[in-house]
Amino acid sequence: MSNESRSLLVSMIATVMGAWFVSGMRFPDAPIHRCSPTAHYLYADHPNGYCGKLGQSRTERDFHIFQVWEKGQNFIWPCGMLALALLMSKR
Repeated sequence: MSNESRSLLVSMIATVMGAWFVSGMRFPDAPIHRCSPTAHYLYADHPNGYCGKLGQSRTERDFHIFQVWEKGQNFIWPCGMLALALLMSKR
């Protein structure tokens, strides 16, 4: 693999990793979870049944989107770091 194509691949992997990470900014109150009636939250009203870490009300859709983001983060970052390490070590 040429140095130019390797650099392009490194840039693409880093861009995907960065974009995925930044997309998590939609969840400043992560982790989103089902509200617990016994837990004490900063906010007391959660009509949708899902909460952020301080008890901010979240929808079920928010919860599922967060789960997808979290699973993607747990997969994309380790794989990306490994790929980047391998590509950078071959230089």
